Amino acid sequence: MQPIPLGLVEQVSPFRVSGWALDRANPALALDLVLRVDGIAVDWFRPNARIPAIADHLRWPQDRVGLIGFNVRLPEWVADGQQHSIEVMVAATGTQLKCTGSTVCHTSAHHLLARMQPHLPNGAIKQGLAPSPAVADAAPQVSVLVLNRNGSALLRHLFESWQRHNHTVAVEWIVVDHASTDDSLALLENWRARLALQVMALDFNDSFSASCNRAAAAASGEFLLFLNNDIVWLHDALPAMLDTLHDQSVGAVGMKLLKSLGSDTYARPGNTTVQHLGVRYLQSNDGYWPYEATPSQNNQENEFALQETAAVTAAAMLCRRADYERLGGFDTRYFYGYEDVEFCLRLRHRLGKRIVCRNDLTALHRHGYTRLTGRETGQIERIQNNARVLGAATGLWAKRDWWNSLLSADGVMCAEPLTIGLVVDQPLHTEANQTGTAPKPTRLLQWAQWLGHAIAQVHPQARVLLVHPGIDAFDVRALHVLVVATASYDITQLRHARADLMVLAWVRGSLAAWRARPWWASFHGYVAPTAARAEELMAVAGVHVVVHSSAQPLGNYLVPDQWPLRVGVDWLGDADTAELAAPQDAIKLQARLKQAGMACWLLPTQPDPAGRRVIDVRVYISPAQSAAGAPATPPAQLEGVVNVMWHCAHRSKGAKVQRNQIHPAAAAAAAWHTTVTAPTAMQLRALWKKQIDHTFSAP
Repeated sequence: MQPIPLGLVEQVSPFRVSGWALDRANPALALDLVLRVDGIAVDWFRPNARIPAIADHLRWPQDRVGLIGFNVRLPEWVADGQQHSIEVMVAATGTQLKCTGSTVCHTSAHHLLARMQPHLPNGAIKQGLAPSPAVADAAPQVSVLVLNRNGSALLRHLFESWQRHNHTVAVEWIVVDHASTDDSLALLENWRARLALQVMALDFNDSFSASCNRAAAAASGEFLLFLNNDIVWLHDALPAMLDTLHDQSVGAVGMKLLKSLGSDTYARPGNTTVQHLGVRYLQSNDGYWPYEATPSQNNQENEFALQETAAVTAAAMLCRRADYERLGGFDTRYFYGYEDVEFCLRLRHRLGKRIVCRNDLTALHRHGYTRLTGRETGQIERIQNNARVLGAATGLWAKRDWWNSLLSADGVMCAEPLTIGLVVDQPLHTEANQTGTAPKPTRLLQWAQWLGHAIAQVHPQARVLLVHPGIDAFDVRALHVLVVATASYDITQLRHARADLMVLAWVRGSLAAWRARPWWASFHGYVAPTAARAEELMAVAGVHVVVHSSAQPLGNYLVPDQWPLRVGVDWLGDADTAELAAPQDAIKLQARLKQAGMACWLLPTQPDPAGRRVIDVRVYISPAQSAAGAPATPPAQLEGVVNVMWHCAHRSKGAKVQRNQIHPAAAAAAAWHTTVTAPTAMQLRALWKKQIDHTFSAP
């Protein structure tokens, strides 16, 4: 049935487009939308946010409306100084969403100083992984595992495409049916005469994890091929996937998936778009989350060759049965979301295996049919629970490994190029002015050119940008690192900052001028050009200062596993709590941690310009009891963070807590680490390392 679209593009900026869209006929299901720039389709997406106000406006119950809000990014090339028209269309009908303003015109606020070198992540692994013609003769036995719920038509396309293309590998099929009410079971019975097919019919709809584990337990093949029932096989890809898995260092193999958009009016030629080139991570809110990589102008993806990634989707994933059993299969805490990512992470970090996506192999994915779309109201809580489970289990580890991947440019967790901004007081002029001569560069601009060249020598794949006052001197969008070499630059005024932006002070000139600024303590770290200058600064300012060198520009801040731990100090700010002298205790703790080389912020008084800040450790300063005499209630823990509670006013008689030790909290506040003395940098780093080291430990 054709959707009856209703929606609005509420805001169009030079960088993002936001609004909402729903289908009046079925508002619980998300619509496929198309973003067009100057009449050309540049992105296909689905809304992914709830907007309760829309349901209220329509006078509909909240549980009738699913995920209808969207906020999508415009491509970087739109910031070329020209005027562009922006449209959002409903893919199935071609209906254009209403929009109050649909044109943008903007020039980038940054100058590219160091040109990024061509970069294809993981190019080194190409050797030895090319398909071998001999593998077809080996014909290893593979168990193909498929889950189904009311997907009769999809199963028919899957089986027919497999029978049409797969001629070289002997396989068995195991299909787990989740209480289908269509003719799926009858179709499966008919196909048993043409395929080695086993059917496991359930009378309930179980999770992806549980049913895949159920099917794997019945498998006899040496290898397991997980396939969604909405996959259409386009060529005989299995021999090449097996050939890659014959490399014992590889644990799982995926493939490029083309997302089918059906007969949508505004689909690309052939009605497909690339959905999956592997799974990587990106920064979102105060953490990092997996996403399916697609062709991008910003991230250099190997669209037509194999590449190593953090994970691959189990919509089409091949692995060894022995590895699967050794890891205990998929984690059943997940319900149709992240279970394949988490499994690949365990393959990588518990068994030391690489995950490879064969993007020279292609299948069609009729996206969204395998499971419930995940946008129905009844599924939203499960999606949120999946995120909580993944965040609690791997959130802290992801923060470390994402930055290591960014700094090393290995392209596994992160395919973004390291982007460093240098604050200057003058744009980089490439043309002469009206007098016929180019303006003389200021000393600050000369410094930036020198430092940018030094960074490019060690990090040739990085992008070094000049942040200048030509348009917006505080616009730091897309920057991972910002280097400030002038005391007057107010870092509290930053706009569009990432929550993990690393802001460094290159302390030049008068130290007194720097320390007089209210934002002096808010820098991530401090850099000096020489060891003598660093010693002087540490002696006077009481902060840890790293030394720039030709081998390590910006000291250890650009070195994997050496950048500083990020600590947030928090406290109970309620006026009714009398025992807490948190500001003084917090300030002293911040000074000690910064002197030890950690990045440390007072969370209530130094909020991040982006509204949230990525931290690794949270130290919560708590009183022993409230003003009313009741025990103080601990706050909610943060996921993906080491949570430390410091009872700074707690000196109970007979307490057996030894000084200079941090103890696990009581069961009532599980996962809190408690102490009655000020935590030290060494203790916090030890807790952080221990938690990360246990991320993928066997239960």
